[in-house]
Amino acid sequence: MQILNPWLIQRGSPYSAERRAEATTVSQAVNMDYMGSSEFEYGALPKCLREMETQAASTPETLTVRPIPGIHDRDGNPLLAVGLTAAALETYAGKIAEVVGGKRIKESTSFEDAVTPIADLPSYHGLRRDPPKGHRREPKRSLWLADQRARMTGFWWDIDNGVMMTFDAALAADLPRLLQGSWARLRENVEKARAEKAAALA
Repeated sequence: MQILNPWLIQRGSPYSAERRAEATTVSQAVNMDYMGSSEFEYGALPKCLREMETQAASTPETLTVRPIPGIHDRDGNPLLAVGLTAAALETYAGKIAEVVGGKRIKESTSFEDAVTPIADLPSYHGLRRDPPKGHRREPKRSLWLADQRARMTGFWWDIDNGVMMTFDAALAADLPRLLQGSWARLRENVEKARAEKAAALA
């Protein structure tokens, strides 16, 4: 598979593990951020999903979850990806490492939220701020911190290369199943649109 320089990376925040357990599609498991640029709109994500389905049909190994060498979050968890062949992994690792390291692309990736030690984050960052009054003692402090983490980016979708990434091992393990569900939903929508068009012309 050909690897392009990542330019359009969709950010997302994974829903809770409980909600993801009931999800059948990627969009039911991850809350996709509004990216602001038109390149992410007008069917860009469904188009990438269809391309990923075509790729998986001809090369099933792209549905294998693969750790990207050399990239870990602040807790040592590897960045896990779906959408790559074994042969393409090293090339992609070099390109995405530049992005994680701060290379500018179309929109911010917020990788720094996951890879930067908390002490090195800006003082205004959510993980650096003191909890509000009433949440400074346990167990409320831990619940507040968990909520702050849940609001941050934890999913990345490179729509130039059809690669989905996360540091969350449980979510990564679910991505092949969720992709299958997303592809099925797309096919259902196409068939529904065809049926409605046929009915309108009848």
